[in-house]
Amino acid sequence: MLGKKIIAATIGDEACFIRSLNAGKSAVTVIELLQRVGNEPALFLELGAILVCLCHCDAQGARTYQDAQLDEIKEEASFAYLQEFTQKALEISGLGEDAEAVRKNSSIAP
Repeated sequence: MLGKKIIAATIGDEACFIRSLNAGKSAVTVIELLQRVGNEPALFLELGAILVCLCHCDAQGARTYQDAQLDEIKEEASFAYLQEFTQKALEISGLGEDAEAVRKNSSIAP
């Protein structure tokens, strides 16, 4: 599986699976957003929705959401859910230090 990780997690009171981020173009987008979140905290919501779209999966690692559902995720997910999911997805993707920075910078009002 080339280093891919899948973990069972509980976000809020909802059980889910989270897979690590692939090393493709989408990872570059995530890393670019991570670098900008400190200066533009509103980007945290975009980052969280992208991570849910890319990393929320079933027990075998198949994505739950497709790229076309990004707007739906933004409309439906709570701020708290995005915050917690983002932290866990970044940690299992090997971006733990970045997850801590995002956690500190995401203390904005929902």
